Amino acid sequence: MVVILILLLLFFFVPFPDTLRHTLFPAVGVLALVLLVLGIVLIVAAARSGLGKKHKVFLILMGAAGAGALVFSVLHNVFYALEILLGHLH
Repeated sequence: MVVILILLLLFFFVPFPDTLRHTLFPAVGVLALVLLVLGIVLIVAAARSGLGKKHKVFLILMGAAGAGALVFSVLHNVFYALEILLGHLH
């Protein structure tokens, strides 16, 4: 999960040329989906494990952060688009 997160952050914070950025964009979508799936798997595995409470909480929070990154990114873009579409109505 850490490696995937670093790769995603590199895509967004390193100034790539536009042609390379457009070429890499589908890979970013795949990496984001993999991060979502790994987060969900980590949550389920931690909940079913026989670990102590502190370890369980840590793993569930780590999985929620990975899974939530894609979910909240999509929500952010949806509400931003709604603001643009409906912003000039007032």
